[in-house]
Amino acid sequence: MPTFKRPEQVLETLASLRAQQTGRRFAVIVMENEAEARAGAKAALPLFERGEMPGLVIIAHERGNCSAYNAGWQTAILQFPNFRHLLVIDDDEIADPQWLERMCRAAETLGADIVGGPQ
Repeated sequence: MPTFKRPEQVLETLASLRAQQTGRRFAVIVMENEAEARAGAKAALPLFERGEMPGLVIIAHERGNCSAYNAGWQTAILQFPNFRHLLVIDDDEIADPQWLERMCRAAETLGADIVGGPQ
């Protein structure tokens, strides 16, 4: 999840991810895209440190969504080399409680490499 100057919204999005109704194990990578103040990182990090949800925060020093996504994907490959699905959500979106399950199930059922849809 890329974030840029939206600490309150990042927490709302993370809350929606914590509320996912799935038996699947998943982790969240928050890609802070404001390397100076790091408001989103400061808001999200305590959730991971307290063990409220699995994940981590990285700093994407080069600004822009594409740079943040690339940093997140590289981190996913290094930190979670056996992941089966990689889902993307922005810091201003709220995931439906079935979002993760439906996206993964669609990819598996259809044999799709990429699945898109609303949160």
